[in-house]
Amino acid sequence: MSPGVCSHDDFTALLAGGTLCAAQQFTGAASAADFGGILANLVRAFHLTVVEVVDTTASLFGAVTGDDHVCLLLKVRCRW
Repeated sequence: MSPGVCSHDDFTALLAGGTLCAAQQFTGAASAADFGGILANLVRAFHLTVVEVVDTTASLFGAVTGDDHVCLLLKVRCRW
């Protein structure tokens, strides 16, 4: 797998493979209308690749120095 490129199958294997060593969660205020802007800002700022988008959820992939991988799940939950 080359840096910055990740197929859906490769992403799934990374998540299931037990090689990811850290997890972090952030909760903030956003609406479904903000989703596209948030996604674009994350991709641009952190040089991430969008692996999959479903509604207001996106799977993102990136690589950092040392050939470590970054897998990110972005979710915007709508509150009615």
